[in-house]
Amino acid sequence: MVVRGVFACVMALAFAASEAKAQQAPPAIAEFTAAPVLGQPSVSPSGRYLAVVQRSGDVHTLTIHDFGTGATIPVMSATSNEDFGGQFIDWYGWKGDDRLIVSMTRLNIERHGNRADGDIRNWRYGRGLFSVARDGSGFVEIDPPSTRDGDPGPVLDMLPREPNHILMTYQDNGLDVARIDVRTGRAEQVENGDRQAFDYITDRDGKVVGRYVLRGALDKMLVMEARGEDGRWTEVFRLRKDEIRELADYHFVGPAEEPGQVYVIFRPDDDAPESISGIHVYDFRTRTMGPAIWRDARYDAAGLIIDADTNAFLGGCVVADAFACTLTDAAQNAEMVALRRHVGEDAGVRILSRSDDGGIWVLQVTAPHNPGAFYVYRTGEKKLEPIGSAHEGLGADRLGRAFRYDYTAADGTPLFGYLTRPANDTGATPPLIVMPHGGPEARDQLSYDMWAQFLASRGYQVFQPNFRGSAGMGRDFAVAGYGQWGGLMQDDITAGVRQLANEGLADLSRVCIMGASYGGYAALWGGATQPDLYRCVISVSGIGDLPDLMSHTRLENGGDSDTYAYWLRSIGDPASDRQRLDATSPIRRVEGWKPPVLLIHGERDDLVPIRQSRDMEGALKRAGVDVRLVEFEDEGHSGWSSRAETEALREIETFLARHLPVTP
Repeated sequence: MVVRGVFACVMALAFAASEAKAQQAPPAIAEFTAAPVLGQPSVSPSGRYLAVVQRSGDVHTLTIHDFGTGATIPVMSATSNEDFGGQFIDWYGWKGDDRLIVSMTRLNIERHGNRADGDIRNWRYGRGLFSVARDGSGFVEIDPPSTRDGDPGPVLDMLPREPNHILMTYQDNGLDVARIDVRTGRAEQVENGDRQAFDYITDRDGKVVGRYVLRGALDKMLVMEARGEDGRWTEVFRLRKDEIRELADYHFVGPAEEPGQVYVIFRPDDDAPESISGIHVYDFRTRTMGPAIWRDARYDAAGLIIDADTNAFLGGCVVADAFACTLTDAAQNAEMVALRRHVGEDAGVRILSRSDDGGIWVLQVTAPHNPGAFYVYRTGEKKLEPIGSAHEGLGADRLGRAFRYDYTAADGTPLFGYLTRPANDTGATPPLIVMPHGGPEARDQLSYDMWAQFLASRGYQVFQPNFRGSAGMGRDFAVAGYGQWGGLMQDDITAGVRQLANEGLADLSRVCIMGASYGGYAALWGGATQPDLYRCVISVSGIGDLPDLMSHTRLENGGDSDTYAYWLRSIGDPASDRQRLDATSPIRRVEGWKPPVLLIHGERDDLVPIRQSRDMEGALKRAGVDVRLVEFEDEGHSGWSSRAETEALREIETFLARHLPVTP
């Protein structure tokens, strides 16, 4: 077939490119879990200065490079590590060309015996916001009125049209807004907030035009309100039990060109004929949503580019296979297309910042074999200059190449996923790890994936399917997965595996399945229902008992919360759908289970409680299944420490070497 022929040609090219690195030693686990050494580059409004955060050991330094003189100077430093804490630079932003606003966190951790692996005995936490001159002088701590020490509140608006002021929110009797002079730290209240308000929206002039408030019994109803020209607040929409509309359906992404208006990425309602999320303008003065000003034909909007001075719309972005933006200006769009062609069609290119005149772009480039590289692009000269890499040791010559793989579902629906080949690709058919993503309303793309690349470095190939229920391909594609846990979504995963085998790209006798969160559920369900397909199962923070997960979510968030309402739709109602939820819970399908199982879970997981894995382990042991549970004491659902990530990868490597060795 044509698809197979094209894919085989691409694979042949990849094999040819990998021959030179066939004997290279794979990266150590610590190289995959190490923190980045470079991040957050940003160009000043004039384009003369570049700021970047660099890491050397435990020290993070905010530095400024002067393009005019070539000089680079440190502005401020912070020392920290994940064992004992310290000071962390969270983010920063330019305030004109001469000052920066820097947010920092201080976390002091006391451990038993003062050992890095000792139990946590006590901890202290606080945040600070600071204004500092470009040369490191003029250091000013910024505090809104009536705030507690160590909790200054978030920045609401950097006020790019005002050279010396920013807006911040802070808690007093309600959520208030203050206007801060960044030179002196002096603050004045500009908004006396409602007691139930928890966030605000501003327009291009820094005027508060919208807010989110909590209403109803026990503050369980979220209401979005708009302020009209008369100063009064009027409801725009609400989240309640009998009207499921996620906050993500209205994603406010920045002030628009006209006062009182903001750009919105809006997911069409269920009864709308259009399925793809587009970019709209919402007018808070008239409380109306305008038609889409930009929409891709196939993929949901994932971002936009606006003019830093006028807030004019310059382009929209999507995740097709990789992150890509289309600019409205034909000449600039041609430059963007040329840039993507230069760095590789499998690479995502993001504009992190732009000078006010658009002459300098700071770019981030990521690809499956590139964990992140930063560049300065000069549009006038069409010149691309490297800034540096986030992970210097993980070069393309040490990582696997990934490709889009199109396949067909059992009912004929066209689907696609991504196949990552081993780093030292010999052209043979290596064992396959099927790795469905979490969510399930998320998606995989051509971008760096630590787990996929770690497995590829150990000689495995990795298949990541975008089954129905995934995000990014429109409302209808996502909604098709509602109520299909253990059903259609799992069938779509299986269809991809079988087509890979039918085309000679995988050996069905050498396949394991692995995933996290929903992906962990899919892995467990695969082990429960397809014991002859999967030789082993790895579930990280996975779900084994659907009714129990629903009970936990209801208890933690409330029966009238938007979170619980979403899961009612995505998973099912424990009252009316109880029989189906029981029938599609892996914990109730352990009889006849064959493949060995590795369970990994954080004890502090408040999304999927650790009892899901503990109960699954108990049920599998009683059924005589080879199962191992690894628990991490101080970890939650995600965002694990590098120590936990390192140990998890070590466990995975050992488990696979035993049950799915690369060399039989």
